[in-house]
Amino acid sequence: TWSTTGNMTYIRYAHTATLLNTGKVLVVGTQKTNGGQTIPEIYDPSTNTWSTATGFLTYGRNLHTANLLPSGKVLIMGTLDADASPDNGLTIPELYTPAGDIQVSNDGSPVNGMGLPRPEQPNNGKGILGEQRNPTLAIDSSNNAVVAWEDTRFAAMQNWGLSFNYDSDAWRQTNVNLGASNACNGGGGTNNSCGAIPLIQNNPLRVMGQMLNSSGVKQWGDDVSGVNQNNPQDLGLASTGDFSANPAIAPDGANTVLTWESNGRKESNGNARNYDIYGQKFDANGASQWGGTWATTAPATYARYNHTATLLNNGKILVTGTGFDNGGRSIAEL
Repeated sequence: TWSTTGNMTYIRYAHTATLLNTGKVLVVGTQKTNGGQTIPEIYDPSTNTWSTATGFLTYGRNLHTANLLPSGKVLIMGTLDADASPDNGLTIPELYTPAGDIQVSNDGSPVNGMGLPRPEQPNNGKGILGEQRNPTLAIDSSNNAVVAWEDTRFAAMQNWGLSFNYDSDAWRQTNVNLGASNACNGGGGTNNSCGAIPLIQNNPLRVMGQMLNSSGVKQWGDDVSGVNQNNPQDLGLASTGDFSANPAIAPDGANTVLTWESNGRKESNGNARNYDIYGQKFDANGASQWGGTWATTAPATYARYNHTATLLNNGKILVTGTGFDNGGRSIAEL
C-alpha cells in the first residue's frame, strides 16, 4: 500500500533523491523556478517529516546526478538550470557533507570483519596498533577548537613479521610470529586473529593534537607519506622520552599552551628516568613557540679559544686552557 508523507516545501521534478547513511533522504534540485533549485530538503522516515537542509547549493540544479560516496558525502554534478550563476554549475560539482560527528584523530587502529584489530598498513605486512584516548580541548581567540590526546600507537607491535626492525616511518616489527606457531585462534600464516602484542603496559608514548575551525574542518598537518600511518593531519605535540600522558590544554589568544607528564629526562647513570611535568606553547599553525632561542650568560673571567669544556656529573662545565696569552692558560673556570 501507499501512504502520504509530510509535504515538501518546494515542488520538484528533474531532481535527485539520495539515501544517506543515516537513513534519511536528501532531495536536490528541481526544474521548477521556485527556489528549490538551490535549496535541498531532507526526509526523515523516523518522523515522516521534511526539513530544509543546512546550507544551500551555490548553483541551481536540475537533470543533474547525485552520488553517495564511501565517506557518506554526496557529490552533485551537472545542471540544466539556465537561471543559475554565470557558469550555471555545468562544470562545477558540489559536495554535501551530512550533519554528524567528526572524527578528530586518525591514528586509531581499524578492525577486521571479526571486530579484531588489524595493522593500519596491511598490504606490505607492516603496521602498528594503538588507541587514541583521554582528549582535552581549548577554544582559541579565533573560535578554533584545539584538541590534544594520548596516542598509544607506538606502544604496540604487530606479530606478523619475522624480523625485528623499524622502517623509515618508525613502524615496529617483531621476530615473534605467534600465528605461525599456532598460538592464537586460526593461527598459521600471516592472517591470524592475534592482532598485536601490546608492550608491557601499553603506555601512551606521544601527545597528539589537531585544530578544528568553527566548521569542524581540520587545520593542521599533512599526509606526507600518502598512506594511513600518521595521517591525514594529526600533529605530534609531545614525544618527550618514551612516556607522555595526561595532557592539559589552555588557550592563550591565538596560541595554545599544552602541559603533560613525561619520563623524558634520563639521569646521569643512563638508566633512571626523571618523571616531570613538561609544557609547550603552540601557535595557530601548531609550531612550537618555547625554546629554540639564544641568550647570553655571565661572561667568563678570561677570553678563550682552542680550549676544552667538560660536562661534570653535577651538571656544571669545567673550562680549561686558552690560545690567548692570559691567565686563562693556567686558571680553569667552572
